[in-house]
Amino acid sequence: YLVLPSVSRSIFKARQCESFNVDDVTGERRSYLVADLDVLCSADDDEYSGLDAYFWAFFVLWPVLVPLAFLVLLLSIRSEVRAQRVRATARASRFLWRDYDPS
Repeated sequence: YLVLPSVSRSIFKARQCESFNVDDVTGERRSYLVADLDVLCSADDDEYSGLDAYFWAFFVLWPVLVPLAFLVLLLSIRSEVRAQRVRATARASRFLWRDYDPS
């Protein structure tokens, strides 16, 4: 809940590359992963290509599924919270709805 933005930013940084001049004479540039400057950002680089699967897995898990799970949870306890009949599930997820005023 509170760490969702910072963790999401870290996940997106896993795809962020920065370009550097390699040869001033020829103007050749190479891009390296910002999170790990030992990794060359190139489709030919096995390490960089391997990170692609991890990126998509964590992208789906964290910035997409976590908010959806919170939404499903809130929808499932909606009637309890509105009626102010808080049971165990609603009490355990109070951090998501404690500022809600049913009036």
